[in-house]
Amino acid sequence: MPGDESDRRPVVLVVEDEFEVRYAVAEYLRLMGHAVIEAVSTADAMAVFTSGVEVDIAFVDFKLPGGLNGLMLAKWLETTRPKLPVLLTSGLTMTIFGFDSDKLRRFIAKPYVFSALDAQIKDMLGNTGS
Repeated sequence: MPGDESDRRPVVLVVEDEFEVRYAVAEYLRLMGHAVIEAVSTADAMAVFTSGVEVDIAFVDFKLPGGLNGLMLAKWLETTRPKLPVLLTSGLTMTIFGFDSDKLRRFIAKPYVFSALDAQIKDMLGNTGS
């Protein structure tokens, strides 16, 4: 039946300040069947969550403008949305301290292959039953 929950596409919040990267990732994920919301900063992402929009997974860049980085957003989500999967990404070669990977919190290094990103997202959504 149209509008049925089984017809609902998973919603991915892509938080990335670099337009070209955000646009390419968002378009690819849409082609793969996801609904995508785009945010440029941690503040934009927090506004999405406080607006009540339903998000199934957050894909967050580590380095973001505005004083709060992606790790800080991931920590905020851990507190406010503990069951929401968060996939953090960065081009930094150093280890990101304070981010404990598990089935709901993972890291994918830049540059990543889009198909590997999609597979990671689908796997994480499968772990939550979404």
